Amino acid sequence: MGLTDASVQSIFASMNSGKVIVGSDSALTYLVGLPVYVPYASHRIEHSAQGGAYFDQLLALTDEKSLCKTVSTGAIAAMTLIAGASLWHASKGVSEQSRRIASGLAAIARPAPKKGLEVPRLFSAYRTVAPGLKAQDMPAMIIRDFCASTFAWQCIRSPDARIHDLCGSLLVLTTAVDYVGAADDPGAKRAAYRLAASDGFTHLGGDSVRQALQDMVTACAFMKTKDVLVAASRHWGELGGFVEAAGGGITPDEFVLARWWDAAMSPYHRMVMNSDGYDYLMNEAGAFDSFARCATVQRAIDNLIRYSEVVDFVADYSNEEFFNEAFVALSMGGVKALRGYGTSLSCVTDELLRCDCGEPGHDEAAEMSMGGCLWYLLLPRYQAWRQLRAFSAGEEGLASAFTLPPAGRRLQFATQILLPGKLLHGVSWQPLWRVMPSTERPILIAELTRRIVRRCLLIDVWRRECHDSLTAIAQPLLQQCDTLEDSADLRALFSHWHALFDACLQLSGTRVDSHQSLIDPFKSVLARLWGCIVACDELAGVDTEQLYVDCDAAVRRSYTLPVEVGLIVRRAFFGIATSAVELAGFNPYARLTDGIASQCEASGDE
Repeated sequence: MGLTDASVQSIFASMNSGKVIVGSDSALTYLVGLPVYVPYASHRIEHSAQGGAYFDQLLALTDEKSLCKTVSTGAIAAMTLIAGASLWHASKGVSEQSRRIASGLAAIARPAPKKGLEVPRLFSAYRTVAPGLKAQDMPAMIIRDFCASTFAWQCIRSPDARIHDLCGSLLVLTTAVDYVGAADDPGAKRAAYRLAASDGFTHLGGDSVRQALQDMVTACAFMKTKDVLVAASRHWGELGGFVEAAGGGITPDEFVLARWWDAAMSPYHRMVMNSDGYDYLMNEAGAFDSFARCATVQRAIDNLIRYSEVVDFVADYSNEEFFNEAFVALSMGGVKALRGYGTSLSCVTDELLRCDCGEPGHDEAAEMSMGGCLWYLLLPRYQAWRQLRAFSAGEEGLASAFTLPPAGRRLQFATQILLPGKLLHGVSWQPLWRVMPSTERPILIAELTRRIVRRCLLIDVWRRECHDSLTAIAQPLLQQCDTLEDSADLRALFSHWHALFDACLQLSGTRVDSHQSLIDPFKSVLARLWGCIVACDELAGVDTEQLYVDCDAAVRRSYTLPVEVGLIVRRAFFGIATSAVELAGFNPYARLTDGIASQCEASGDE
């Protein structure tokens, strides 16, 4: 990919080549140094001159001529040009569908909270868990924790949380390229990114890390190239002719391939999944074989992008950042290609957990999908609660598009039928899902209960133990989720989610008496999360930063538990939390995509 110059290769050869300090013989990602920084305990990140120098070198490489030439003239660049031209052509269309979509998105964007500047908003929340923090020290910590939290929430089998922290530190390089100076800049200077990234370059080693760094530099170069190409394609004269000459508009598989590079997904997975806890899933080349062999695994891994597409949809539209699959689907396939998109993401996780193809890694991929679901929902950067609050409190037509499902019909909207495939759309952007036929409530509750139980339990526990104790809690809970109308009554159901969490731990044989101080914070998060889901009132917006910090602190500290106990606790928590989010009839991802679809469909009728 243009990184073959000898002088360039010497930079990578000199990095991350120390002796293994923590890591098994089979791991291709391991610790070569011990970080001093501890999330939510340390008061600063110590400066590393060597790490900072590596950051500067790699950042400069993203503009290296041979790399930029390769990235800007290759197949991915061609796909990007076609994607940009396709979207601009669709946006300039004179069809009734194009007009309605443009009108609907403009109406949604007006009251939407502005994305960006989340770093200073997080200061007060950070000080609640680590009193005495200084303002000048927090930006680097917030950036590093943001990047590391995605690994901690999604890769819950890692036995050493320092792997998450250092992988996150390395990942900061991509955010330095993508965020600094952008319309949605988080509000930190480049020096904070340099400091946040430094430990990863000096403390994490292994062949997979060196390859991930090269992939990361390539991804960063693509991010820059993509922005230029998409912007340039806007001003071409005959967009329709160009798209036709290129063989038609961008297809879903072409777009997803380009989006993987835009999201730096390859290095993201490579560095963490070649460490202890996941390396048994990887082949000799350091790749996850099951991703290519099982469609349900691929869909679940791609959920890590798709949850982002939903919560970032409106901000991407407002900032003219159109490299968003949900936006492309709406533009190319119309309203039908978007309505149901949010619900389909939950179905992807549950279909994966039902798959019995025999390929390894199904539970691991499901855990990544569940972690991604909660991560994107709670991240202050995306402000999901504030978005829903703004839309549901908007002008009459907008408010009705984003309203909660009616009592008695909520669970009917909690699931749908996924059609076979590795993606979520066919070649012409037709949706690969269907609306679930009307189902009697007891049958629907039984199916959703099965899904909840499967999400919450590790596979060996699920196969070995009787689930009656969990079913006895989940079924009446779902019944009330479907029928209760009073907001206070719905909020009070948090105690049932607590009971389900306790029952999962008990069924898994986990004695928690001596670990209560590490487990209770999860229950606090569940209660507040549930309140946000069912009410989405002003309090949810106010609690955005604190809820994320408290959840992340609870997850990070759970890695101090004995390894097996910690895994059981995290699987139960993420299984229950995502069940509350996606399977109880109030799915915020579905509300966002279906609300956008409804508003675009209705625009022009008034």
